[in-house]
Parts: sequence; structure tokens; C-alpha cells
Amino acid sequence: MKIHIHDKEFKTKPKVSEIKIVSNTILDSVVDVTLEEFAQEHTEKGKTAVLCELYSDKLTKSAPIKSQKIVMLDFDNKDPNNLSLIHI
Repeated sequence: MKIHIHDKEFKTKPKVSEIKIVSNTILDSVVDVTLEEFAQEHTEKGKTAVLCELYSDKLTKSAPIKSQKIVMLDFDNKDPNNLSLIHI
């Protein structure tokens, strides 16, 4: 699958200034990765990704999507019992 993934690794949640840098440069390249490779880059190395290939060179909500093969949900779970319920 083709996605935009930034090369900067994060061990903690990035600061606002770091987020701005990543947002301005994440579309500089597109990589073709497997689901396993993406999982390793995102979970073990803390890399930021745009989970599609965009036609645009600017990251905006209205940027046209060229292709997308993955969707990811991000839960910031504050429940001490780690219980979540998803209704589809």
C-alpha cells in the first residue's frame, strides 16, 4: 500500500512545533509498504503517517486522495480497565 510516512521517530507525543514541521514535510515522499512494515514504523518507531496517497503537495482536509487501502482508529483510552465498545 502507498502511504506518506515521515522519517522522524518519536518516543513521546510530539510538541506543537514538531507537529508543524512534520505536517509541512510529510507529503515530500510516498512509500510502498506492507501492513506489517507500517505497523512496525508506527508502533515501534513512532513515525507519523498519512494513510493514503494524495495528489496534493499540501496537507489539508480537502486534499484529493489518489488511493487509500487502510483505515485506522486511534483511541486515547482513559479507562483503567482498558474496556472499549465500538458500535458499527
